[in-house]
Amino acid sequence: MSKIDILVFKTDSFDTDVFVEEVIEYSTNSIILVFGFDRKITVQYKPSNIELGARSINLFKFDNQKLNNYLSPLIFFLDVFVFAKVLSLICWKYHPNVCWIENTYAALIIGIWRKLGFCNKSVYLPGDWLISDTKKRLRSRLGMLIFVIADYLSCRLNDVVLNGTEKIAEARNKFWGKKIAKNELLIGFSLKCQTKNLNDIGKNTICFLGQIKDDSWFDIIVKSLAQIRKKKDIVLKIVGPANLNNEYVKKLSREYKIEQYVKFLGYVERDKLPEVLSDCFCGINL
Repeated sequence: MSKIDILVFKTDSFDTDVFVEEVIEYSTNSIILVFGFDRKITVQYKPSNIELGARSINLFKFDNQKLNNYLSPLIFFLDVFVFAKVLSLICWKYHPNVCWIENTYAALIIGIWRKLGFCNKSVYLPGDWLISDTKKRLRSRLGMLIFVIADYLSCRLNDVVLNGTEKIAEARNKFWGKKIAKNELLIGFSLKCQTKNLNDIGKNTICFLGQIKDDSWFDIIVKSLAQIRKKKDIVLKIVGPANLNNEYVKKLSREYKIEQYVKFLGYVERDKLPEVLSDCFCGINL
């Protein structure tokens, strides 16, 4: 039986290409899976002697976005089932030395296999803390309950928790009233940027990159854009998977009479982002 050094289950992000290169440079005996916003799990890298079947797995979804929203609990459990099937097969066959997991529910699955001895060490990177104080419908409250339980177990079952920001740890510890993770560290991200005088750039577009959520504060963004446009010809470009919150933003844009200046591009492949964002001078994320 072949064993692998590193199993990665990574959420697709700005650092995916660089991260993949670093893992391969550290050990070519690794399996790297990338979970994208296109609802696809892709085998980004594997050794030639490892057989995993298909290079990508499409997660279930309906063509109708409203149907996806109404049946989101069913789709969620189908997603977790696929996560469990893929990760369990790899752990069972290849006993990873280290598992690096960037998804709460995948981290819960790996944490269980870690306790069973099919993985030597496991690292959990939570993408966010999805509990808010705003009033939610029953389905949303149940979703938050499932998340907080999964996050708690992931923190307890895995060896290390790496938070992208201190606020995640603070929110988690405040919710439980104590520190949950056994070994918790802060991981920082850096980007090489060029500073320019905005008056010399000749670009007039602001970008929001990601999925619009209830707490993305688009009421502030749209209201601010309406005020800014009285002085500057500024356009907002929204890049990311569509959901019902997009309709709220469209309605808000119509109310402030700036709908033609708020552009929805939907999901864009990562290799096409430089072209799509070429007219943007900054990004916004509240």
